[in-house]
Amino acid sequence: MPRPHDHLFHRLAAQEDHSQHIHLLKRFLLLIPHVVPSDHSLTYPALVHPDLHGDNILVEPDGPPTITGIIDWQSTEIKPLFLQAVSICSTSIASVAVYFFIQKVPTILQHPPGGYIRELPQLPDNLDQLPLEEQTTAEDDYISQMVHVGYQFGLESASPLHYAAL
Repeated sequence: MPRPHDHLFHRLAAQEDHSQHIHLLKRFLLLIPHVVPSDHSLTYPALVHPDLHGDNILVEPDGPPTITGIIDWQSTEIKPLFLQAVSICSTSIASVAVYFFIQKVPTILQHPPGGYIRELPQLPDNLDQLPLEEQTTAEDDYISQMVHVGYQFGLESASPLHYAAL
């Protein structure tokens, strides 16, 4: 039989001691510089709609395309940009991103964003000697990696602040 002091919501003596709270707060404050970017442009509050897609964007049906509203705001948050920034590489954009990236590889390598060259994904040298299932897996992985690298190249050029937040 549980004893009254073993109750789920029972507070421990240390939880009532304000000096323990202050001690933990001071330890937390020591961690902040190691967790939060020092670049203030990455720490400003950013409003992000995490479910933004065509079904949630209302567009004027007649005339030129004009956004008239955005719905489904229940999961929206305001947090520092570095906590909001995500890398978006879905299969729905894969073919477009791969096409863009493969077409732009020579130019990007000659004039890379940020002035440095990234290592590009490679297919295995022995691809044609692998069993068919392993070839398919290797090719799928290669395309996925190319999409990710292509997305990063495009993002760095189009939105340096978002790229820096990643």
